[in-house]
Amino acid sequence: MRCLNPMLVTALCLPGLATAQEAPPTPAVEEKKEPIEEKKEAIERSAMYLGLGLGAGASTLAEQSLGDTPFAATLGVRLGGAINDQLLVGGHIVLVGQFFAWEEEENTGAMVSAILLETMYFPVADLPLNIAAGAGWASAAKLRRLTDDRDGDASVAASTGDGVGWMGGVGWDFAPGTGANLGLQARYDGSQSADLGVSHGGGLHLWLNFY
Repeated sequence: MRCLNPMLVTALCLPGLATAQEAPPTPAVEEKKEPIEEKKEAIERSAMYLGLGLGAGASTLAEQSLGDTPFAATLGVRLGGAINDQLLVGGHIVLVGQFFAWEEEENTGAMVSAILLETMYFPVADLPLNIAAGAGWASAAKLRRLTDDRDGDASVAASTGDGVGWMGGVGWDFAPGTGANLGLQARYDGSQSADLGVSHGGGLHLWLNFY
């Protein structure tokens, strides 16, 4: 067996080693990541809804009210069902009250109660803007305190009338969707009866709605 000359082996291997050392490194391929688009979930409203509202405004029913102004307080309750995510239909009970004074021979106040069929419409299902309208039965009353009797007991005379009532409003839900929701509504309330004539009112309502 022949022994290879170490000098010869070194001479043969050096060019290969030099070539391997001089070879440029393979550039790393960067993967381009496409941005992930977050899909906004569509607003859904359950089959039933319930709302409790409290508001303040003005009414023309009473000649005088608190502070000698047309001030009126309003309480509302609504209950119904959702036809779809944009259209809700149900019942609406509203009470409008005015108070002036508790004195002899003075107008005490007035009130209107109404039971309405209400429709709420969301023009765009994913937006909190809604439009409401309703009509139905209404009952109005005006109260006046009379002169006290000899024993000092007070008595009140009431003028009442039944007729029709109607309302309209534009509302905005602060966090629309299923569950509890606070909303603000600018609304108009009207009523008409044969005995008391036509009354107009309006104001702002703060609603707690459950969709």
